[in-house]
Amino acid sequence: MGKRANGEGSVYQRTDGRWCASVSTEHGKRRHFLGRTRAEVAKKLTSALDLRDKGTLVTGPQQTVSQFFTHWLDAVHPSLRPRTFVGYEQLVRLHVVPVLGAWPLSRLTPQHLQKLYASRLNAGLSSTTVNHLHAVIHKALSNAVRWDLVSRNVADLVDPPRNRHFEIATLSPEQARTFLDAARGHRLEALYLLAVTTGMRQGELLGLRWRDVDLDASALHIRGSMQATPEGRRIMEPKTAGSRRRVALSRQPLNALR
Repeated sequence: MGKRANGEGSVYQRTDGRWCASVSTEHGKRRHFLGRTRAEVAKKLTSALDLRDKGTLVTGPQQTVSQFFTHWLDAVHPSLRPRTFVGYEQLVRLHVVPVLGAWPLSRLTPQHLQKLYASRLNAGLSSTTVNHLHAVIHKALSNAVRWDLVSRNVADLVDPPRNRHFEIATLSPEQARTFLDAARGHRLEALYLLAVTTGMRQGELLGLRWRDVDLDASALHIRGSMQATPEGRRIMEPKTAGSRRRVALSRQPLNALR
């Protein structure tokens, strides 16, 4: 066998008598394959070169999809907001692991992800949720590439479903008045009045504290949001600077708060 060109790998005999094939990955690392004969390792080398060309040759330890996503969630947990982590964990636990968990991570293909997304849509998930699932898988596999567990991010080769746009249904003035009339005297009347008259999000309403309310100025300041975390419900800092804002209060909610 003649000398191989750069990138084609090499086959040689070790001092212990065994044969070894060596091939470089896309990231400059090398895989080594041992065998008792030259023909045996040459066959392994041919297979490795084919995997490298397909972008699936790896140098890191072999893991199942379930094992990898478990380790990935542990690794990214400290850098995520509690609500974000809960969302990631639920998508992985409910949708990734049941369908792909036992599959070797290094053998994951675009077809696997395409079938996963189709099965989730058929099970009743919205296209928005499936897009979130795709984003989490893409983010996780990007880490797998950096950790040298896979040579490519197969999620790059998959098109998530198009989001469907729905027109938001809002209460008409007559419906709002009917609702507030029914809520009059209820222990949560002030909450309902704030929801209808200010457009505050649910987490912002539930995270409102008296120190955020200025009755004399007829206004309140949004400085936190109630969120579900693994440790229970907590008032968290707003996600963006734009979420911190002053909200003027009209007479009805102001009187209810008083």
